Amino acid sequence: MLGLLVALLALGLAVFALLDVWYLVRLPCAVLRARLLQPRVRDLLAEQRFPGRVLPSDLDLLLHMNNARYLREADFARVAHLTRCGVLGALRELRAHTVLAASCARHRRSLRLLEPFEVRTRLLGWDDRAFYLEARFVSLRDGFVCALLRFRQHLLGTSPERVVQHLCQRRKGHTCHQLCHKSSPNKGNRVIYNLTRPPYCRLWFPLTGMGPHILYLSRLASNVQLFKRGKGRGEQRKEVICGMLRKVEPPELPADLQHWISYNEASSQLLRMESGLSDVTKDQ
Repeated sequence: MLGLLVALLALGLAVFALLDVWYLVRLPCAVLRARLLQPRVRDLLAEQRFPGRVLPSDLDLLLHMNNARYLREADFARVAHLTRCGVLGALRELRAHTVLAASCARHRRSLRLLEPFEVRTRLLGWDDRAFYLEARFVSLRDGFVCALLRFRQHLLGTSPERVVQHLCQRRKGHTCHQLCHKSSPNKGNRVIYNLTRPPYCRLWFPLTGMGPHILYLSRLASNVQLFKRGKGRGEQRKEVICGMLRKVEPPELPADLQHWISYNEASSQLLRMESGLSDVTKDQ
């Protein structure tokens, strides 16, 4: 009996020594919590919050949160974010997956022992091959942004545009940014939306005069045409009929993020030249 206990203890120590057990445990728990215990998020660009607290295992020799722990906590928050908004499910259905291609961190103030914080993650946009996300570490004591992290989440086997289109089709006509307040149920293959309330629906010009009217829906919806106009209870009622989305336009990336993307591209070109690799070899 004693020998069995010693063997189990030695096995447990070997597992903890050779594997990052807590990471392998927390990551599936974060996915299951986001999928089963938290509501789905239809707003693809909405900010999501992931709570945390600085533990003794997170400290370094200066008794504040280790720099590597920021990336670790951001991993959990990012996976939960992509799970709740449906991106991971869409990747699974498209038989694709995602890898972290680049990251950068800016540390503004230390997080101390037992200090509560939130990782506020949001999707900034995408290009032909990757999603760009931001994670902010906000102290719950005073609301100060202690760290700011940016990530380039590269997709393999598909493209971000196809993932977003897949989400729109799976939601049966709902725009991914929850742009409009639905005013009536689905009628056939069309969905009617009421555009009388903010925050995301606005017009390029007022609904006056005759002729077609172009609607601008927060840079994410396209192929939208005016359906009906009328007046009800003292205000002008505007409804549009949204057909199948042909192309989903990404939001404009922030200027600092564009500089970071340019830096990554220039760095990649230099590394490929030093290694003697071509773009074709890199893609393969």
